[in-house]
Amino acid sequence: MHIGPPLQFTAVTDHSEFLAETQICTTPGMPGYTSSTCQTYRNNPTLAFALFGLRLTSQNPTRFTFCSQPGVDCSGVARTTWQRVQDAADDANDPCNFTALSAYEWTGTTDLDNFHRNVVFRGTQLPTQPTSYFEAPTPQDLWSRLFLDCQSGNRDCDVLAIPHNSNASGGNMFVPENPDGSPLSAAQANFRARMEPLVEIYQHKGDSECLPGIFAGEEECGFEKLGGIQQGAGYVRNALEEGLRQQRSIGANPFKLGIIASTDTHNASPGAVDENRWEGHLGNTESSPEQRLSNGAFSPGGLAAVWATSNTRDGVFDALARRETYGTSGPRIAVRMFGGWDYPDDLCNSATLVEDGYAGGVPMGADLTSRPNGNARPRIVVAATWDPGHDIAGVGDGYAPRDGTRLERIQIVKAWVDGFGITRERVYDIAGQVSNAQVDTNTCAPTPTGAEHLCAVWEDPTFNANAPAFYYARVLEEPSCRWDAFECIDAGITCGGSVPREYRYCCNGTDLTVQERAWTSPVWYTP
Repeated sequence: MHIGPPLQFTAVTDHSEFLAETQICTTPGMPGYTSSTCQTYRNNPTLAFALFGLRLTSQNPTRFTFCSQPGVDCSGVARTTWQRVQDAADDANDPCNFTALSAYEWTGTTDLDNFHRNVVFRGTQLPTQPTSYFEAPTPQDLWSRLFLDCQSGNRDCDVLAIPHNSNASGGNMFVPENPDGSPLSAAQANFRARMEPLVEIYQHKGDSECLPGIFAGEEECGFEKLGGIQQGAGYVRNALEEGLRQQRSIGANPFKLGIIASTDTHNASPGAVDENRWEGHLGNTESSPEQRLSNGAFSPGGLAAVWATSNTRDGVFDALARRETYGTSGPRIAVRMFGGWDYPDDLCNSATLVEDGYAGGVPMGADLTSRPNGNARPRIVVAATWDPGHDIAGVGDGYAPRDGTRLERIQIVKAWVDGFGITRERVYDIAGQVSNAQVDTNTCAPTPTGAEHLCAVWEDPTFNANAPAFYYARVLEEPSCRWDAFECIDAGITCGGSVPREYRYCCNGTDLTVQERAWTSPVWYTP
């Protein structure tokens, strides 16, 4: 497999819970290899997926009994496997060229609700064993363990956790309370914000930006949704809004979350996000076009982007920690956003836009500085550049060039808390316009009518100095072919005649287009 341009950084986040068990079950001669659990793991993958997964749904999880049999040392094997994960990241890390971060995924799935977190470390002085759902069955337990194992005292260690795939949390990822149902204190809210400065808004299993369907505030909330509508506490925008309410109520914001996206591949292929040659992300359950089309709600996933001072572990981690980040649904759209009070109207024409953005305000992920006078309103500048596609010579088999798609428009999403304590939201188009571009899903030939670059300076027309608020940018491409359209074309499917059963998806009226996008971290205003 070949992706397009190489990634500049990545983190491999294998599930921490079964590092030992999978190693034992796949290594002949290891104590525990012949156990019934391991035989199921090797011989019946579908049953094994359920068998292992159900271990992570209990509120009081326990390991498999074979781990307590004489001679079986699951804790020791987990430590050595975790060390191999770190060694692999260290070997791949190439400062200034490619940053590989040591990481894992904590896989709490209590009562079948997804509370997964990606846990990412800064350097090389790491805990000897990753914290799993067995040792920490709640997110609060996880943060406490990470703090004790990595951040307390004088340890040369730093770590952050990133909520992952919140659209599968049953609406429970961002509930502002403790496990016992008690409300958060200011100290608890600040601790959560410290340990979780980011959230993943998009990946292989769909979009988690905002509530879709009839309850959506605007049509773009329907983008790449997986499954049915769930409660708002499973969506990022609702979490950000709840953070404003908590700030007003207790004086602290537990959901001050920057934005990233990720591939979420399970095939060891981070960055394999191109729609025109997606090979699936779920192993042998998506290894053929027919299998992928039967799971048509899935997508190739997204990418995380950081504005870092250097392509090193310190540079990338610092950018993640300060939330100077954004995510895309796959394309390498470049986006800058700054918030201030007195940016000039012609800032987009300046050759020093970035320098002026920092000097006159704050970047994405930060708090607006103090209001300079009684008449000032927040001014947001957003500049976006398209992904022109790629056609890399000499790559060989497994590589397909990809055409770029022009930008359609830039939007600002604003939310605030009114005088009655009710959260309001509004979406503004600030650059570009709704496009009439059409997509021929029989050929997927591009129709470039949009822009390669968009930029605007926007002033909030409804600003209330007494109302806490946040602003983030959403950059939309023009529509283009989704991955399933390419699968149907490659298979030579012609609708209207006899269509093989496994390809009926191509002709059942499903929209085979996608409007790719990028989302920035917010800028916050606090009275």
